[in-house]
Amino acid sequence: MRGKYKLITTDDPCQTLGQGEVRSYATMIEAANAFAKAEAPYKTVVFHDGREARELTDDEERLLVNVCAKLGYDVEEVRG
Repeated sequence: MRGKYKLITTDDPCQTLGQGEVRSYATMIEAANAFAKAEAPYKTVVFHDGREARELTDDEERLLVNVCAKLGYDVEEVRG
């Protein structure tokens, strides 16, 4: 089964995240750990189960921020 959480990364500020590398994870905790460890400066996690695609819920976003904080990273939102 393909993962429902997608980590999208890019190191090119001129490239949209839609053009970035996509890796799938079965759980939000796996995606959050991968997000924290990814070296690309631009990254996001989204939910996509094949039918529904959406941004993270508030609870999922909190989990992402908390995992990153425990690993010593800050999460900042960047708007273009």
